[in-house]
Amino acid sequence: MEIEEIERTLKTLPNDESRYKYLRNLLSEYSISDSEYKKFLFKRIGDYALKIGMFGTALENYRKIEFEMPKNELRKLGDKYFKNGWFSTAIEIYEKIGYKKGIKKVGKKCLKIGHLWPALAAYKKIGKELPRKKIIKIGDICAKRNLFYHALEAYLKAGLNTGTKKEIEKLVDIYEKIGEKIEAMKLREKIKYEK
Repeated sequence: MEIEEIERTLKTLPNDESRYKYLRNLLSEYSISDSEYKKFLFKRIGDYALKIGMFGTALENYRKIEFEMPKNELRKLGDKYFKNGWFSTAIEIYEKIGYKKGIKKVGKKCLKIGHLWPALAAYKKIGKELPRKKIIKIGDICAKRNLFYHALEAYLKAGLNTGTKKEIEKLVDIYEKIGEKIEAMKLREKIKYEK
């Protein structure tokens, strides 16, 4: 089957899900040896999987051809993953094409919404250390959103357990909210003896 014929058929199908299924069937029905044809199918399957929200499947198909994709297409792919909240994947793609601006964009967004690990990864990839103040800010954002375990991760990463009295009190509050009474008590004792 020729690529032009497939394109014509895709235009007649009612929606992206049916287009995705059609392409998947083509891939499984035929033994494909032509590399351009394979590239076309994997790319289009990835495109339609992304449109219908099957991000893992999209990534799986794109990975089969990513070394052959031009940089501008990889950048668009990174942008799609960024917009859909797949920050680690976006960072990976941006790094592959050397798009530091994209990595920085992911880092800033993750800081803003309180995603510690992708923010740390993004800053590391651009050769910067995420400042302690910003890590604490991520913890604060998570605490406000009742994401106490994420807040705890950020606070511990920032070293609040060895910080000022006010910082340790933040940590005590989080430990109490997650039911870690013993840890909270240990830190309270620490505060008491430092007076």
